[in-house]
Parts: sequence; structure tokens; C-alpha cells
Amino acid sequence: MKSKLLILSGVCLLMLSACSRRIHDVVRPGANVEQITAHINLKLSCGGKKAGTGGYLRMKHNQIIQLSLSAVGLVSVGRLEFTPKEMLIVDYLNKCYVREKYENVAFFRDNGLDFYAFQALVWNEVGAPERGRKALGLEYVSMGKVGGRPFPNRYSANVKVGEQTISVLLSLSKLREDDAWQARATQVNDGKYRRLNLSQVMQILFRQ
Repeated sequence: MKSKLLILSGVCLLMLSACSRRIHDVVRPGANVEQITAHINLKLSCGGKKAGTGGYLRMKHNQIIQLSLSAVGLVSVGRLEFTPKEMLIVDYLNKCYVREKYENVAFFRDNGLDFYAFQALVWNEVGAPERGRKALGLEYVSMGKVGGRPFPNRYSANVKVGEQTISVLLSLSKLREDDAWQARATQVNDGKYRRLNLSQVMQILFRQ
């Protein structure tokens, strides 16, 4: 179930970006916060099945959005990572990963979508795509503050993947500005991890 949770998480975030439009000229209200870290609690439900996991969110504006998923707060089970050039899903339990440039994913390419549209939604920036929020039923359930500016600390969404609807609840705690974190993209050892494409991911996701 943990493996499917990781895949579900990646697909949900991909679809979240896909319902957005291309955005570069967005405005961050309040303080000019550059780096944010938080603990996360992710809950998913689909077809009567439910799963949840914890982990950490680390972000550096215009550079990276990184979610590290863990079981019982101790064992790292996966990582979801978005940079301006590509997205990455790593499944540490099953030693596999997906790495794709946005232009190689049909729904990104066909709609001219990129990292910046996704970032605008996560950071609740002025100019973030309202169409994306409505299409997903995306809501900022509650707000906290980082560096004196409002920032979402709970997100909910209903994501349509094929014939399935996935309900997502992402909660953030210990949300803070963190200039000490050294932002860097994850490196994957191809000798130890098997690379999958998105078609294979979808097959695993809905395997009976």
C-alpha cells in the first residue's frame, strides 16, 4: 500500500500542475520568503481505500519543491521533487523512479505548462491559476504564516485520474522560513534503481 501511496501522490501532484496555466509573472504577497520547510501529513482516499503518510516539505522559490515521504516518521519510503526543468518520483521501497521533463508529459506539453504554475498554486501567489483550483476542487482549508505573510497550511483536492477520483488532504505543521537548508536536486543511482515511465506508473496504480 505504501508503494501505491507514493505513486498516487506523484500522480496527484502532476495532475494538479496539469490543470494550471503557464505562469511566470506572479506576485508573492507579504514578506519576500525564499525558503520554506514543514512537516507534512498526507491522506489519500480512492475507491473506498484510504492511505496516509508523514514526511517533510522543503521548498526554495523558483528552484525546487521537494516532498520526502516516510513511514511512521522513521523510514524514508519515497520522494517527490519538482524543479524548473523536470519532475522526479522516487520509490525507495521498490527501488524504482520516474524522471520526466515537463515537455515530455502530454498534458504538460499540450497545455504549455511548467514548474512555475505548480509553484504558484502551492505558494498561493497572486496570479495563481483560479481555473486550476476550480477544476480540481482545490481549497486552502486553513492558513498559517511564514515570515509574516499568509501561507496555506492545509490543502484539499479531488483529482480525476482516468475513471478514478482521488481525494487528497495535505496538512503542514512546523511551517517556517529556513535559510539554512541547502537546496539541491536528488541524484538517483541508475545501477540500483529501475527507471519507469508514466504509462508503467498508471498500470501499477490501478493494478488489481
